[in-house]
Amino acid sequence: MTPNEHTDYTKASSDAFNNAKQNNGILKNNTRIEIKNSNPSVMTGICHLFMMIGSIITFIRNTVFNIIFIILVIAIFSLISFSNSQYSKASFFMAGTEDNQNLKKSSVLYLNLNGPILETPLSDDDYAVFSRQLDEKLNNRATNDILSIEEALADAATNPNIKTLYVNVSNLGPTSIPVAIRVARAIRAFAKVKRTQNTIAYADNYTAAGYMIASACKRIALNPFGGFSFRGFASSSLYYKDLFNKLNVEPLIFKAGEFKSAVEPFTSDHMSDGVKAEYTHVFTKLWDEYINELSVSPVQKKTLASLYQNVGEYLNNLNSTLGSEALLLKKYALITDVLSKQQVDHILIKQYGASKNDFTKPNTITYQQYLALKNDPNFDGQLDNASDDNDHVAVIYGIGNIVDKSSDPMAFTPNSIKSQIDKIYKDKSVKAVVLYLNSGGGSVTASEQIREYLTYLKTQRKLPIYVSMNGLCASGAYWIATVGDKVFATKETITGSIGVFSIGMSLHGLLNEYGVYEDGVETSELARNEIARPVSKAKMIEYTMQVNMIYKEFISLVTKARSKLKIQNYKDFAEGRIFMADDAKSIGLVDEIASLDETIIKAKESVFKGREIEVKHISPMNTESTSLIKDIFFSYAYGNIPNDYVKLGLDLLKTVNSKNGSTNDVKPKIMAVSQLDSLAF
Repeated sequence: MTPNEHTDYTKASSDAFNNAKQNNGILKNNTRIEIKNSNPSVMTGICHLFMMIGSIITFIRNTVFNIIFIILVIAIFSLISFSNSQYSKASFFMAGTEDNQNLKKSSVLYLNLNGPILETPLSDDDYAVFSRQLDEKLNNRATNDILSIEEALADAATNPNIKTLYVNVSNLGPTSIPVAIRVARAIRAFAKVKRTQNTIAYADNYTAAGYMIASACKRIALNPFGGFSFRGFASSSLYYKDLFNKLNVEPLIFKAGEFKSAVEPFTSDHMSDGVKAEYTHVFTKLWDEYINELSVSPVQKKTLASLYQNVGEYLNNLNSTLGSEALLLKKYALITDVLSKQQVDHILIKQYGASKNDFTKPNTITYQQYLALKNDPNFDGQLDNASDDNDHVAVIYGIGNIVDKSSDPMAFTPNSIKSQIDKIYKDKSVKAVVLYLNSGGGSVTASEQIREYLTYLKTQRKLPIYVSMNGLCASGAYWIATVGDKVFATKETITGSIGVFSIGMSLHGLLNEYGVYEDGVETSELARNEIARPVSKAKMIEYTMQVNMIYKEFISLVTKARSKLKIQNYKDFAEGRIFMADDAKSIGLVDEIASLDETIIKAKESVFKGREIEVKHISPMNTESTSLIKDIFFSYAYGNIPNDYVKLGLDLLKTVNSKNGSTNDVKPKIMAVSQLDSLAF
């Protein structure tokens, strides 16, 4: 045999065995062993049985040892982390007193509004706290919420140690205009109580929400290379009709309501004239409301309203400042200073000193740190916790798209609302409920379930419910709002969109084109799966009837809840139309124009006849069932495994969990949702 030659002994052995079988036997030590073929199926079955048992045993063994290995790894990490944490805690407590004393000496309250401003109170359940802390560490930012901002500003206004307010909106995330207005009002109240002009705002670029907040400050600084990232308000969509035609894909649209614009992108290649006229009216009024709410002079409001309207004139003006929008904005007094962040910091350092930890930063106290000090008995602030002995108005929150289920505790789901209702139901001090809504709608089934929960609370506890619309309350959100005894809306709110639709995709044309067909048997035409063949006419009729039935129920709910609408033609307020708050009030969809605070005051006046009462803001809580793996991962991973890997693990678990839903139901989901799913700027 040459070096390059080799023998496949396995193949040779197999060939010999097969030859022997053909001769009905094999030779062993010159003795023929007969192999009988009388019952080959029995032998094969026995072999398969033993192989299956062996596979199961192997799987169980590997799984058990893998679990043991993971537990050992986590235990090792835990021991290492525990020893390190003891040293860290000791260091923290040794330095904590000194750090707190330095914070107390800070004269500058710092609002670093990095990221979005949450409308809901921060949830205090373990998983929500963990997720929030993880997000803060990974993104190097603190969580901002409007209630904490208002609380800190209100208390700091009466604290003699705080001399000035510094607001940074450079990295402000998408924020609704009503929330931005609330921050601006809190800043104005701070300055009024403080009797100070020492308020300064800074941004690299100002968003619409950011400028609304900054306009409440005496000084508005802008980076020399910055400008306004908003030039008015606009809304646009992508339209897919031609794409679907080219792909041979047929959208299945079932809608009730002439102006249900959410389905237009699938059935047209442009915005219809009716929807365009409606949106033009709404966004023009929204822009006017925005301008009117700014904390600047009438002349400045007029300047901003017209600055970007004539493009040619704007470009000529921009050319006069050599292309610097920052200088142009200062020229028109829309900002007061053209300064970099470092220059603003330097001004504050000269007045109030530098931070002990970083000499390039002013000595400030963030509003989160300010609130954290409220438990310090030596703190001079005025913070007080609400007393449980008094009566209360409870505020519950529904924000974002309405979905049936979600692992996000802040999501607008039946379980999230129920978790808030449960707290109220058990709390006998609650005498009225304010339902805070900022949503473009969503699932019909989820909307109805939430409405039923609220109706049960209303009837069983005899509690009045006052609806507060903030920014957007459309379609499914308005479905829920029908439970309210009175409905209030901020001036900037868009509401209505009373209509229903269902949408699906038929891929039979695309699949048939590439040689995929479908055939089978069924006991009923309605039981047929239709993936690679057209949807039957019977199913099309059935879906249409269901959508129309739900639309009629929607109109019935609205007319029963809003007595003024009973005498009107439903086409005046339904058909998927959207309305600004004042228009909605004029036709009867809304009772009064009012902010959240004004709604709470009205609830107190009507129910409590002016008696002193406190407010409880109820935080949502995640009550969705979590998997055992997720529970174990959450319990052991945080603090023991690097944060990036924890985040990756949670994302993977969330992805797996989202795929655990039923995939057998191909019936299109019926939705009550507006095309305007959010209004954040």
